[in-house]
Amino acid sequence: MTDKLRTGNPIWVYYRNQDEAYNIQPPKLLQGYYGESYHIEIPRFPRHQFISASDNLEGQFDDQARQIYLYYRNANWQSNEVASKYLIASKPIQLYDRPQGLPIDNQLPNDIIFECFRKVITTDRHHWYQVTAERWLEFDPESMQLLDDNPYTDHVEPTTETDFDDQMQILSLNRASAHVDFIPNQQVPCYDYVYGKELYQLAHGTEITLLRQLTDTNGVNWYETSKHKYINALYVTINS
Repeated sequence: MTDKLRTGNPIWVYYRNQDEAYNIQPPKLLQGYYGESYHIEIPRFPRHQFISASDNLEGQFDDQARQIYLYYRNANWQSNEVASKYLIASKPIQLYDRPQGLPIDNQLPNDIIFECFRKVITTDRHHWYQVTAERWLEFDPESMQLLDDNPYTDHVEPTTETDFDDQMQILSLNRASAHVDFIPNQQVPCYDYVYGKELYQLAHGTEITLLRQLTDTNGVNWYETSKHKYINALYVTINS
């Protein structure tokens, strides 16, 4: 029953690109009387497809404040997942700013080892691998090979946090509050060190506390957390 003598708690609706962790448009605020019904429409956006919602899209205003997320995916992306692989090619490699994006930089010579962090399969069934913060390559099975380990490693890998600190640019984050921001109902790995051994996986939405940001020589950012060791910054959003 609607009570027009008081208002229910507001509802914030967010429209998120879940693959690249940004708002497609500014969030909307829904307000109404206590007990009044609400219905959230699912808008269409150019170059996006709707995937899922974090909560029911119909209900009644009550004493509970809500944040409801509508998750979208790039229209030409079929899947997006964490990838922990190395890649080597027998031909020169062209890098791109994003899957099916624009070529950037000159072609790189063959026999370079790339460490891959994320894999996207597009709707035309092409496979793309992210190799630095803003660089992607398209996988060619005729000239490229995926490996579990770097076959050309000829140096002693760092084994302590001090060793890693010497190779990183470090920014203190003073216990910033954040959360894992990937894909609903999926998980991302956390490691004992940067590029180290996988310890376990954290679910999308897990709250974490950030101690430091570490940036390697390829421009890839990692976060050191208070409880879960190290996680790739691609899958973390700092709380506002």
